[in-house]
Amino acid sequence: MHTLAESQLAGWAYEVMSHAPNHAFVILSYSVFRQEIMRQWNELKEGGINFISSETDPYTSSASMLEDVILRQELKVWTNGGSHLPPDHPMKSPVEAHQEGFTVLNDVFRGVHDVLGHAASGGQFGPKGEETAWKMHRSTLSTVAHTALWCETIGQNKWSNFTFDHASMAMKDRPFPEQKSGLVPPQLLNAS
Repeated sequence: MHTLAESQLAGWAYEVMSHAPNHAFVILSYSVFRQEIMRQWNELKEGGINFISSETDPYTSSASMLEDVILRQELKVWTNGGSHLPPDHPMKSPVEAHQEGFTVLNDVFRGVHDVLGHAASGGQFGPKGEETAWKMHRSTLSTVAHTALWCETIGQNKWSNFTFDHASMAMKDRPFPEQKSGLVPPQLLNAS
């Protein structure tokens, strides 16, 4: 696990990171990420996972999510078509998931990450569980896709939990950062 100082560094790195969806490497990372997430989506569906679109946050705890995945082979996913994303964010790109409610990459990714990150690692939804899920999901993706995964998971997690005075707030009250796609310092991508 990251030390407190490493977590704070990652959170502040996300804070100062420029949203740069048109940078050549960011385009490449998200392009590979998209291909790999769609492959994982299809493999999970072929393996029997039933993804269900939800208009609200479907789980009050990671335990209830794990129960659905393990016992029922289903996962409810809070889908919103990327309405909270900047218009030029790569996660807002349309996908053909062949399932109602899953229209943009962000919606598909949320489902895949919950299964291959959280359920596979047994990780909670809190700061430590998010880090465990990041590491687990990172191990299933090619290195070039790690930048996109970092921006979509651990960067946001560290910002929410280790910057400003967020740690003094109840978990439910901690703000969610503006979603950005950008360049990540290599030492943050390789931190274990």
